[in-house]
Amino acid sequence: MINSGDANALTGAQGMRDAQRILARLEDRCGATSEYHSGASASCHSYPVLDRLLRRAVDHSFHEISVDGDTSTSDAVILTAGGASMEPLSTPGAALSILGEAIVRVARELAMRIVEDGEGITRLMVLKVRGAPDHQAARTIAEGTVRSPLVKTALAGGDPNWGRIIAAAGVQGVPLDTERLTLRIGGHPVFAASEPIEFDRSAVEAVFSSDIVPVELDLGLGPGEARMVTSDLGRRYVEINSEYTT
Repeated sequence: MINSGDANALTGAQGMRDAQRILARLEDRCGATSEYHSGASASCHSYPVLDRLLRRAVDHSFHEISVDGDTSTSDAVILTAGGASMEPLSTPGAALSILGEAIVRVARELAMRIVEDGEGITRLMVLKVRGAPDHQAARTIAEGTVRSPLVKTALAGGDPNWGRIIAAAGVQGVPLDTERLTLRIGGHPVFAASEPIEFDRSAVEAVFSSDIVPVELDLGLGPGEARMVTSDLGRRYVEINSEYTT
């Protein structure tokens, strides 16, 4: 469970041996000892349920963030159960539903902290894509848009360049109909029905210069929705990562 400072990536044969020693201990705990009436046994029997709950939570939290578009070789999410209740999780019901929602809330809070802790960031953007043909289409557009360097640099400059957001959304391989598309920044409509909308520029600039910038893109094509949180890309980020090893 101790990971910080002990990343096991690209470490060759020694790294494989270290991993095998850890896996052997986990297998013994949830394999050979599973017949004992112990907290460990309850936890091991609950594994499939916890696995399902964690996967759902991750998809609604850690899979909804992007700092620079890259994935660390050491990124990991772990959910542990001490087995103190002595009862395995098995039967669907209100208690299990409450636990699942609690795990989602905690995961979202931790995911948000990751973005807030991004190198050299000054502000965040919360992008909600609605009206996509399905969830996967919405996720594809949301992910591609928040990873766009032009969107992220506009965010760094506090520049509400809505054209960059629509342009990034339009090249993600999901067909769009600009007649149905609506873009809002902080609740202010800036584009709809294929045309820019006259808006209060000072109000929108104030939104785009705040710590958290809410943006909503409604495609008007179906029920699909997705959410992504990202950080800006500014001079400080470039400075930190251009001298990372030196």
